[in-house]
Amino acid sequence: MEFLTIIWITKDSSISEEITSDSEREAIMRLMAVLLMLLVFSAAADLDIWTLEQVESSIPLGSDLNLQLVIMKHFIGWGYYTDLVLVITPDAVIPDSFCINEGVLVSHLDYSSALVIEGSLQILSQGPTAEIDTSRSNLPDSLFLNLIREPFQMEQETTGTCWTLTDGSYVNPVIFVR
Repeated sequence: MEFLTIIWITKDSSISEEITSDSEREAIMRLMAVLLMLLVFSAAADLDIWTLEQVESSIPLGSDLNLQLVIMKHFIGWGYYTDLVLVITPDAVIPDSFCINEGVLVSHLDYSSALVIEGSLQILSQGPTAEIDTSRSNLPDSLFLNLIREPFQMEQETTGTCWTLTDGSYVNPVIFVR
């Protein structure tokens, strides 16, 4: 028969008590589960740190604003990458390193500190591999991106998003599943 032993130290002496009843064991296990969950949920998620060296391509989109489509690639391990797709204006100054937290550029040192960006910058996609579909796009008025997800050791999934240029930014993505 297994026994669970709890030891605690007081100012005067060390006390040891054996837990033998099932109800006491269950109560302690529930308490440990709650403490573990609190620990798990209190930890902040690790965000990808993006740097200017990760720019894979910069494609001019045209328009009066001279918009550029910037695709960045970040290695996440085991031969897999994650992409970040941005649309920027020529006057946009991207920081040397940054993270994306809920659609906002933040410092990689403090996820709650939003970075001030000069110029115009728009995040279109973060995650799947992104490729511009030139045959379906009508630049600069519409931009069609193929987003390719490669789940670990599974067949890749491709979705398409069509963005429409309105008032200097791409809006209302229409999603096409293949």
